[in-house]
Amino acid sequence: MSDPADAVIDELLAVLSPSGGIHPGLARHVGQQLRRLRPPAVDGAALCEPYLRCGPIDGVAISTIGSPFGAATVAASDPLALRLDEIQLELRQGPCWDAIAAAAPVAMVDAGSEDRWPVFSEAVGAIDIRAVFAFPLVVAGLPVGAVDLYSRTAGPLGEGLVEELAARTARTSLGVLSAVVPASGRDDLGEARAPESLRRASDILATRYRTSPRDALLLLRAHALADDRSVDAVAEEIVSDADAVTAGPRTTRTRAR
Repeated sequence: MSDPADAVIDELLAVLSPSGGIHPGLARHVGQQLRRLRPPAVDGAALCEPYLRCGPIDGVAISTIGSPFGAATVAASDPLALRLDEIQLELRQGPCWDAIAAAAPVAMVDAGSEDRWPVFSEAVGAIDIRAVFAFPLVVAGLPVGAVDLYSRTAGPLGEGLVEELAARTARTSLGVLSAVVPASGRDDLGEARAPESLRRASDILATRYRTSPRDALLLLRAHALADDRSVDAVAEEIVSDADAVTAGPRTTRTRAR
């Protein structure tokens, strides 16, 4: 399926490159840069599918609520899941907000008897959602968003199932970062061309969080984007902190008298 953004870019290039316009080669370069800046395609089904295989879950919504990347729905398994996310975004209340604040799963086991979020519970009850289970998305200390699971049947999840679902959020967090970190911040990862500090920082993160070098670079760039800093500055700070830990405290020996 073609990306709708391609038509817009092609139209812009047609305006830029007619007779008397900018040089055709420059127009092509502009087009390439614009395509690199497009938000990457999100495989919503792949993000949602791991949760749909667990327990009495009827739908999944994944968002960047509560993150430094802006509040938006990244993926939804169905229109009802999308509406669930929209309600929480509009009201700024609900299980996902509390899950993010507590850094722990939060459940609404029955919309009909819920009193923590009266407006929210009434709104979701009106669209036949009875239970909602929210899990915060956090990776490498970076808040990424939340996963909302809904059921048309009231009732809690088993403790073991909650732990199983929570364990899946780390991989989901990386998937969300892949969707929200601009492509221009992720495609220049050539090891041979990368500065030494960037390579060392990615190695440090890969070891610390037991992830691949590519995911470590994604984490590095996501932290830079969230903090509004350059990737190089964040990499140098990580390396400097690691060197300080490795060196350990300095001691001064006193000569015995």
